[in-house]
Parts: sequence; C-alpha cells; structure tokens
Amino acid sequence: SFQTLPLDITVQCQPEFVFFNKGTYSGPYNKPDSRKEAINFGKINETGLTQHFEIHNWGTAPLAVKNVNVPAGFSAVYPATEEGAEAVAAGAVTVPSKERQAVDIVLSATEAGTYEGNLEVVYVDASGADATFTLPVKAVMLDPSKWYASFDNGTSTGSWPAGSVHQSGV
Repeated sequence: SFQTLPLDITVQCQPEFVFFNKGTYSGPYNKPDSRKEAINFGKINETGLTQHFEIHNWGTAPLAVKNVNVPAGFSAVYPATEEGAEAVAAGAVTVPSKERQAVDIVLSATEAGTYEGNLEVVYVDASGADATFTLPVKAVMLDPSKWYASFDNGTSTGSWPAGSVHQSGV
C-alpha cells in the first residue's frame, strides 16, 4: 500500500540584475558577473563616441529599471531597435526574465576637459527595494578644433579632419 504525504513547494520568482558589455555570453547555467572595470573613453577629440552595454535580467521575474544616470558630458540611450527609429534617452524600462536591454553610453561633451563621475542604474531588487549599480565613467576631451594623431587601440576614426590637406603614399 502507498501512503500520500503532503508536499509543500514554494517557488520564488525574482529578478536578477546584471550589467555587462554588449554581447557577453550567458547560458542557462552560466550566470555572468556584472562589469567591474570603469568605463574609460580615454583621450579623444571626437564627440558622439559610443560604448555598448546591456542590462541583463538573469532572474525568473521581470526586472524593473527605474533610471539610468550618467555624469555631465555623457548621455545614456536605449539604441533604436528598428530601422529608421531613433535612440531614446535611457530611463524606466522593464526587462523580461532572461532577456537583455541594450544601453549605450555616449560621450556628448563638445568642449575640451576631463569628464568623469559614476554611471548609476537604479532598479528594483528581489525584495522590492531600490538598488543601485554604480560604475565609474571617464573621458578626456582634447581640443576638438585640433587634429591629433591617434596611436590608441582604434577607438577613434583616424580620419583626417574636414578641410585638411594630406598627401598619400608618402
């Protein structure tokens, strides 16, 4: 004879916030870590340079992102997902379970200077409380009216400034 025993199973669905570089792999058993290194644009003289990231909800419930804040000289946008559409300022968004929300950090400064501060993503954690993910962001904008030879890692276009004369094959 079989005996039936009561079974009490509680399943808790909760969001899990992760912030990383766009395209970072995360499989069903490979929970990624959030990026820990500062976002550094380096020394540049081009405005509008963009670095691409993603907010990933590795959890089993929707993740409510309340706001994405960046320091002066930068902007945060959700890139356009359809052809012909425009990027929109990053703000409140709900990221479904196991999905990602692209977010671009754009250097919007137009004057020479050092721009730095913190990227802050405010979201609602599993307990229902506001939580903040913080990451330093920095750029040094050189005089945009001058052209500098770039010997960096390829983050600038390397093109000659408009109106300049140069000789090729020399």
